[in-house]
Formats: sequence, C-alpha cells, structure tokens
Amino acid sequence: MLVNTNDAISGINGVAVGDMAVGDVVSLRAIAYDSGTEANTELAGEIPGPAGGGEGFNAARSDRVDMVAMHSGVISQDDGLATSDLTGQHRFDNPVSQIRIERIN
Repeated sequence: MLVNTNDAISGINGVAVGDMAVGDVVSLRAIAYDSGTEANTELAGEIPGPAGGGEGFNAARSDRVDMVAMHSGVISQDDGLATSDLTGQHRFDNPVSQIRIERIN
C-alpha cells in the first residue's frame, strides 16, 4: 500500500520467471491501483500514513467493493481539494514502484 493513502496499492502479476538462468535480471515498473475499498477522501482520519495518522480500513466507510482500477492519484489541498489533509508533497505519478527480480541460484 502506498503511504498516505487509504487504499492505493502497487504490484505486478503474471511475470514468467521459470526460464530465467542464474544471474538473469528482470526489471519492471508498476503503477498504482485503487483497491476500491473506500472513497479517496484524503481526510487525515482515514489515512493510516504519517500525514494522516488515522485508522486503516473501516467497514463503516466501505462504499466501493470489488472495484480495483488504476489510481487517479492524490488531489491535495494545493490542487483545490479544500477538505484534503494532504499537500502537493504527497502527490504521486505512475509508475510508483520499480520491481527487480534476480535469479540467484
């Protein structure tokens, strides 16, 4: 999960590694996905990261189920979302992670 979000995740799936020889390296970049567990309010009480200090998932806030999609990113108060507790320093663009797979034996 990305820090300072309530449900942004990143990862990869379906990478074929069975034919890699010892020492082979595969490097991939992954985008952020919205896991769809709740609305992206950007309120401190709903963000478990350092910027918010709030709680993680709460079923009472679960208004989106089974809706994994590309994450739209953080809007922030600097971009006009007056109710956001996040600032421009919390923005992220895709890709958000680099994953390196190396066969070592």
